[in-house]
Amino acid sequence: MRPCIVLLLLLGCGHGLAPIRPVAPQEAAEPSAVWPGYVTEEDRALLADAEARLEHARKGELLVTVRTADGLPVRVPLDVRWRQVSHDFRFGVHSVFDPAVWGQLLRAGVNHGAVAVDWASTEPVADTWTTEAVEAAYGLGVLPDMGVSMRATAALWMRPERTPAAVKDLQDKEALFRAVDRHVRGLVQRVRGDVVLWDALKDPDATWSAALGGSHNALVRLASTAVTAVRAVDNVVPIGISLDDPLGLSVPSEGLRPLAFTKRLLDTGADVDVLSLDFYYNAHLANDESAARASLGELAEGLRTYASFGKVLHVGGVSVPSTPHPDASRAGYWGRPWNPDLQAVYLRAFYTLAFADEAVRAVVWRDAVDANAHVASGGLFERPGAAKPAFYALGDLIAGWTTRDRGLTGDEGQLRFRGFAGDYVIEVTSPTSGERLTRTASVRERELDSLIIDLPASWEGVPFPTEPSGSARAEAPL
Repeated sequence: MRPCIVLLLLLGCGHGLAPIRPVAPQEAAEPSAVWPGYVTEEDRALLADAEARLEHARKGELLVTVRTADGLPVRVPLDVRWRQVSHDFRFGVHSVFDPAVWGQLLRAGVNHGAVAVDWASTEPVADTWTTEAVEAAYGLGVLPDMGVSMRATAALWMRPERTPAAVKDLQDKEALFRAVDRHVRGLVQRVRGDVVLWDALKDPDATWSAALGGSHNALVRLASTAVTAVRAVDNVVPIGISLDDPLGLSVPSEGLRPLAFTKRLLDTGADVDVLSLDFYYNAHLANDESAARASLGELAEGLRTYASFGKVLHVGGVSVPSTPHPDASRAGYWGRPWNPDLQAVYLRAFYTLAFADEAVRAVVWRDAVDANAHVASGGLFERPGAAKPAFYALGDLIAGWTTRDRGLTGDEGQLRFRGFAGDYVIEVTSPTSGERLTRTASVRERELDSLIIDLPASWEGVPFPTEPSGSARAEAPL
C-alpha cells in the first residue's frame, strides 16, 4: 500500500511563494506519440498541436539554491536529483472499490476517485440515511489514506431511478425546493471530511425540466438551491456542476441546452467553482443506447467553449467500448469497429487533448471493470486482474507526464529545472561520503518557485571537488 501523499487543492490554491512569470521552455517539446496509420491527418495535426502545448500548459520551474550551514552559496558542483511523487492534475477513475483493482490503478498513477451520493442511495426514505454503505462501496474511508482525492458526485440527480418516490410525487415546486435544500444540507453534513470536490448537481436535462412543468427558470433555481445548500454546510471545498452531453448533441428541441443552462446558472451568481463535463460521445452504452458522435476536434472545441466561463474544467466522465456493437452501422471511431486496441488509442488521444488544455484540471475514466459499466465494455479491465490495453495506455501516459532527473549545481549553488506540476522529493548528495540530504518542494504550472537547502553542520569541512563548475546540466535519468 502506498504511503499517504499530501494532496494539493484542486483549484491550485496558494503555496506561499509569489510566482514569477512568464516561464517558458527554451524549445517546444517534440511530439512523442506515434499514432496508428488509421488516425486521420486532421486528428494527427490536432494531436501534434496538443503535444507541443503540453510543455507550456502543464510544467513549471523550480530554482534550487544549496547553501552552507552559515548561509553562503555552495560554489562547487553538487549532485541534485529530483523525482515527482504526486501530480496536481487529477487522473481519476469512477468505480466501486475493489482492493485488487484499485491496487493496480494506484500503481498506474491514478490519484482521484468518485463516490456517487445520489438521493435514492443516501436517503431513500426521509430522515433514513444510508451514507455509510455508499461510502464503503466507493472506498471513501480507505482511498484518501492512499493518496486518492475523492469527489462526491450527484448530490442532486433528478433522474427517476435516482430519486425517491416521495420526492418524485411532489407537485408543489416550493415544496420540492425545500426538500432539495434539506436533503443536500443533510448529505453534506454526513459525508464531508474526505471529499475534496462536491458535484452539487448532475445532468440537468429534459427529465428535470418535465418534472418542473417544463420551466427552465425553475430548473435553474433548483440547481442554484443545491449549490447554495452545499456551500451553507461546507464553505471550503470547491463546488461543481456535472453536465452530460455538454455539446448538446442529443438535447430535444424543447430542452435547455447544457451551454445555455450553464450561462443562466452562473448569471444568477451561483457559487460554482468547477464545470464537470461528461464526454461519452462515440460510445454505445450498456443500455444499448447510442451516444452522439463527435470528432476529437469538436470535443477539443467544446472544452475551449466552456473554458470561456472562467471556471476550472473537469472531464467528469469519459469512456468508450472495447468490443464492437452487433449493429455494424454503429462504427467506433476512425471508421473502425471498437476493439481493445482502438479503445486504448482513443483514450490516449482524448487524454492528450484534455491534458494540453490549461483549463482542465482532471480527467475521470468511467468504470474500472466491464461488469455493470456505464459504457458497454468500457472498463479498463475485463475483470479484476485482466487489464486491457487501455489500462496500460493510461499508465504509460501518466508515467510520461511524470518528471524525474538529476543535475549539478552551478557557481552560486543553484540549479533550475522544469517539471510537471506536483510534489517533488529533492536530494542533494555529498561528493565524498555519498550521504544524501532530502527535502520536498512543489512545482506549479507556468510558475517559478524556489527552494533553499541549507546543508547541515555535519557537512562542514567536506573536501568538495575543485573542478570548475558551470551552469546546471542534466544527467542521465534516475
